[in-house]
Amino acid sequence: MSGPTSSATGMPIDGLLVLQRSDVAHIAAQRERFAGLPLLCIDPGIMDSVIQAGLGEYQLRRLNVPRDMPARVYTETTARVTLIDLLLTNERERLFGPGLFQGWDRNALYLSLHVMLTALALRPLVEADFPEQRLGLLRPDNPVLFNFDSMAPVEVFAANARRWSIVDRYEAGRFWNPLLLQACFDFDGIAQAAAEGRAEALTHLATCFYDVKAFGEAVAARFTHNIDLPSVYCDVPVRRPRMLLKMLADTDPQWIDPRCALYRERARQVLLQQLADLIPARAALELQADTLAQRAYLQAVSYFGLLRALKGRQPHVVVADHDNGYLGPLFSLADTLGSEITVLPHSGYTNSALPHGRRVTAIERVGFGTHVLTMLGQPVATRSVRYRNPPQPHQQPQPRQQLKRLCILVNTMFADGHYRIDLFGLMTLFKGLRARAVAHDLELSVRLKPSTPALNVVAGALGEPAAYFMRCTQLPIEQVAQECDLCLAHGELTTGTINFLDTGSLVLHVSDEDWPTQLAPQAPFLHDRLVQSFHTDALLALVDRLLAEPAEYLRLQQAQAAAYAHRLAGGHDTFFPASSDSRSLVPC
Repeated sequence: MSGPTSSATGMPIDGLLVLQRSDVAHIAAQRERFAGLPLLCIDPGIMDSVIQAGLGEYQLRRLNVPRDMPARVYTETTARVTLIDLLLTNERERLFGPGLFQGWDRNALYLSLHVMLTALALRPLVEADFPEQRLGLLRPDNPVLFNFDSMAPVEVFAANARRWSIVDRYEAGRFWNPLLLQACFDFDGIAQAAAEGRAEALTHLATCFYDVKAFGEAVAARFTHNIDLPSVYCDVPVRRPRMLLKMLADTDPQWIDPRCALYRERARQVLLQQLADLIPARAALELQADTLAQRAYLQAVSYFGLLRALKGRQPHVVVADHDNGYLGPLFSLADTLGSEITVLPHSGYTNSALPHGRRVTAIERVGFGTHVLTMLGQPVATRSVRYRNPPQPHQQPQPRQQLKRLCILVNTMFADGHYRIDLFGLMTLFKGLRARAVAHDLELSVRLKPSTPALNVVAGALGEPAAYFMRCTQLPIEQVAQECDLCLAHGELTTGTINFLDTGSLVLHVSDEDWPTQLAPQAPFLHDRLVQSFHTDALLALVDRLLAEPAEYLRLQQAQAAAYAHRLAGGHDTFFPASSDSRSLVPC
């Protein structure tokens, strides 16, 4: 059997680029058809899925990626989504009248655009480094929302028809849920709850899984009642007596302002224009624009429906910084009603540009030192809160006596098309540190993200059995940090790094790619160089110096610990301030 052929040309292909995890499931369901065809991967997590599925011939290919690629993709993504947001804001202002309507689209579109622009940056690198002349792709037929598996990155690659062809199509990728475009809030139920006096707070905390208990207790302590808005995507209930969700088709037309349909069509035209260069195939472009325009329609329906259901009441709006599409409308609603907004972080600190900063307080877990901004670059008031058990100000860790235990801290090994993971850079770092660990009798461990470790690939790449990684990965990260003298955070910095600062480990960042550390995706302690960043060769040279000069290790460790302790001193014990708390709003 010669393997699959292109559905477009009927020509056989030399290899299949497995771009998304849903591709793996599709191949596994048709093993005989794909038998003998080289499965080519550029994402270590995807290759781990291939291995776990027991598929045949596979390879992980190394790409010659420019050092500034992550920063370029981030910057272009930010520029494009900001432009789209401003263009759609103009349409909202023309149609909706007085109000503050920016910020509905920037965060909601960010992941989708980042997936497409990452594919656009990777395609020429793959074409330059892959010797195969005829490369195949699999295509899920669903459009992109957030960074779900979708047709979008496939369409970007397949735009170069000289090298690429679509081998097969399947109905939908991982996590795709049509209800995202078919369901809306139950405005009748919200109006009833408001009439019953329950509109003291309006809560919507999508994705706050790790902190749902702490956040729920904080809401209950501050507000006697709240109306909790559910979500089809990443729903996190907060004191919810009933599910205030309804199918759009079943919603009474009285709740749907006629301007919403006009806005959908205007949004569609803007999206068609702004996405045309990324998705050149017309049918795919129209499907993508239709999908995002439908979400824009639901945003408008939600804004007007909530405005009418609340009837002028001023609930305190409590939201998460992770935007599932409703952050912008809720910010506009709060401004129209004159409500206060508290933004709770889905991962320790607010890393999104917020729609506006009027009567807004962004919460961070104490220690991050976040500089929260609006999408227009304006500062947002922040409040540092002691949760997730940070050290108290008087509990500064004792200086480490010597450098004996090193830990490489790794974020997820599954890029899922959202960015690129430098597994080969991790290999270089690990081998360099392992040689020094042997020479100096040091303990070296690797902490992988427990939910996405890609253990098969990492173990093979780093040359250690799976058991070597399992202990450190399965232990609570707080215990790993307590046992570590030097934490080397590799690649994209994980928020778990703060646990190592809590225990007084010396924390350094290492990456051979120049991440945009002054921009939102990176943890704030890279912004102000509390944690310094190095390329691998410079990092290994510094480790040599610290081993040769123990006093220098102690100096760096103590200086970082003291600076971090000073940052901890400004924290609060409650999420919501009392009226007498003069420190409740601290400008960035």
